Amino acid sequence: MKLTNVFILICVAMLFATTGCDKKTVKPDPDPIQLSFIVQHASTAGASDGAIDLQVDGGAAPFEYRWANGATTQDISNLAVGMYSVTVTDADNETATDSVQIIFQDNVSSVTDIDGNVYTTVKIGNQWWMAENLRTTHDAQGNLIQSFVYDNNAEHEAIYGKLYNWAATMNGSSQEGCQGIAPDGWHIPTDAEWNVLFNFLGGSAVAGAKLKSTGHTLWVELTENATNETGFSGLPAGGGYANDKYEGVGYGTHYWSSTDSGAEVRVTTLHCDSNVMLFKVYKTHRISVRCIKN
Repeated sequence: MKLTNVFILICVAMLFATTGCDKKTVKPDPDPIQLSFIVQHASTAGASDGAIDLQVDGGAAPFEYRWANGATTQDISNLAVGMYSVTVTDADNETATDSVQIIFQDNVSSVTDIDGNVYTTVKIGNQWWMAENLRTTHDAQGNLIQSFVYDNNAEHEAIYGKLYNWAATMNGSSQEGCQGIAPDGWHIPTDAEWNVLFNFLGGSAVAGAKLKSTGHTLWVELTENATNETGFSGLPAGGGYANDKYEGVGYGTHYWSSTDSGAEVRVTTLHCDSNVMLFKVYKTHRISVRCIKN
């Protein structure tokens, strides 16, 4: 036998010796954790008969569940109107965070933006409002828009949505009541529309308590008479500046108005008290957006 053939046979034998009998099965990495919810809404504004059935796809079992209200089970029940967020951790210490809204059934609907995000909507008086902060990255025509996330933290985005400056919110318009980056059939609220909401709830001195989510898990400080009886579920999303500085999460939130007032714009502000304020901020600030139905 030629020396070359002998060398080939030796190499093949060594290959089988090292990989054939001692071969190990490599487990593929699991798919990323994906969370979804089946929601039973509360029967009335004051009831605690809502429930959330959490669905977990992907990840590596077993899972740990950490709800913002302190629950550690996969599904939770006996829930009042409000926003409920959960963080799921799998056996590989990978995590996913998302949130879902419990609202009362009579005055609840939904709207979907062009990115496919579905928002709970609530009827308060004669107005329909989004009960979640906008999180779209495109306008209704599909054009990419500028958006920001508090501290560039995906967990903040899952709970509080995205932040926008005024130019992005208005999508280049200066017209009061314009669609801006709202879904079709909706628009950016005006000062007058915000005031209609406050007056329906008894005035700005008491409206804040009726618009805020309840509980101290997200709010660092929360007025004790916060009821969220409207289902608006205002969250302490904080805000940011043009220099990428962010502050205020846990303590308060602002929502844009489409009413132009010069270099600054009046915004609706919820903080750790019962009242609600129309407060002026610069147009370059990065804050939350709630839309109102046409």
